[in-house]
Amino acid sequence: MVGSMVKPLGLTLDNDGLLVRVQEMETSNMSGSMVFLTKEPKEVLRIVGLNRRILGQGFRSNDELYEYLTSCSIFNPAHFANRLKDSEFSTRLKDRSVAWVHFVLKWIPE
Repeated sequence: MVGSMVKPLGLTLDNDGLLVRVQEMETSNMSGSMVFLTKEPKEVLRIVGLNRRILGQGFRSNDELYEYLTSCSIFNPAHFANRLKDSEFSTRLKDRSVAWVHFVLKWIPE
């Protein structure tokens, strides 16, 4: 979820860690367009301005987590709404976790 939230900010969050994307290089050298920032989860959260509660059992329910995420300054509902209009994204939703699908389908305004 956080990975999708930071994408419009020019960041990528994947198994390698948090990376800055250099947009001008993406078309010619995608892997070379990434600048590594950190793999440390607490540092990732600090950089993007999210609470460390995400790392542990800091939320009583998924809905409480979703409420927190949608209230964050980095949450861009238009980004998610536009992605839902993309048929390729919608098709790939079935391969995502149940929690992710619930978040996207129930918590993202149309």
